[in-house]
Amino acid sequence: MGRVHRVISQIEPHDSAERYRGLGVDVVQGVARIVSPWEVEITHEDGTVQRLTTRAIVVAAGARPLCRPSPGWSRWRC
Repeated sequence: MGRVHRVISQIEPHDSAERYRGLGVDVVQGVARIVSPWEVEITHEDGTVQRLTTRAIVVAAGARPLCRPSPGWSRWRC
């Protein structure tokens, strides 16, 4: 896990929404659904829905750990 955290800390400054905005990229956060090869529908945290049309779609999906109790495990960490 130590190595994982070191690698993340090295990559993180180069892989942030702020960096991409600085490069001229429109960064939109929310729950996205690709509705056609050229359209993405994004639901924002406030419930508003935005539909974007483009000639290229880049999906940069984040991840969070999912912790579930398992039979025989007395402890687990997330």
